[in-house]
Amino acid sequence: MVLGDRFPEHERLASVRRQLTPWRVIRLFCRFTSPAKDKLLVIGRVGADVQVLVINSALSNYVLARPDLKRCQVCLDATGHTFLQTDSFLNCGEVYFVGAEDIERQLVEEMGRICGEVSVQARPAVLEGIRTSRTLSRLQKGQLLSSLEKIE
Repeated sequence: MVLGDRFPEHERLASVRRQLTPWRVIRLFCRFTSPAKDKLLVIGRVGADVQVLVINSALSNYVLARPDLKRCQVCLDATGHTFLQTDSFLNCGEVYFVGAEDIERQLVEEMGRICGEVSVQARPAVLEGIRTSRTLSRLQKGQLLSSLEKIE
């Protein structure tokens, strides 16, 4: 439990909405993973559906065997990202859409799910990972880059 959990719900919701910004790292229970589980996500673009990128603790053999996928994995060092227990990888080659209401509900219930932000030092590599992705559509790249570059 964090201090914010003790505030009234309307104040927690206002705080969550202020913090739903590009580069923010949140921990959500994700139904798009198999199996469904808590994952660390980076907010890429905010709207009715929030565009998020997934942080993974390791690269799968599938990704390691495919250079075009591997180059979209950006290492986030645990030293520069206190919410990480170990160096991890941000997958810049796949974007997921999560309803803003679902995010707000989970974060209001547990404010400690708001973890921090991607470090300023890691951001250029993330932007490059998105730019060079062969798996994101031109529209997805444009939306993410437009949103993330405003805050950089």
